[in-house]
Amino acid sequence: MGITATRKMGPAVDRNRAKRLLREWFRSTKRELPSGDFVINPREGMQRVTLEALARELNTALRRLGFVEKRN
Repeated sequence: MGITATRKMGPAVDRNRAKRLLREWFRSTKRELPSGDFVINPREGMQRVTLEALARELNTALRRLGFVEKRN
């Protein structure tokens, strides 16, 4: 997984928090993901989101794209 957080997102502390959240989400879901490369571009405001909300949104997006099956 690659993460590209640009200065448009805000100061370094905000970019680093967003990257930490994305890495934690990836660690918890990597077994369910198909093999391949993922590049994620965090956007402004993402540093204020919780891990649970981030996971819900990313899992929904991956299901919509057909990469992940819906969990029970």
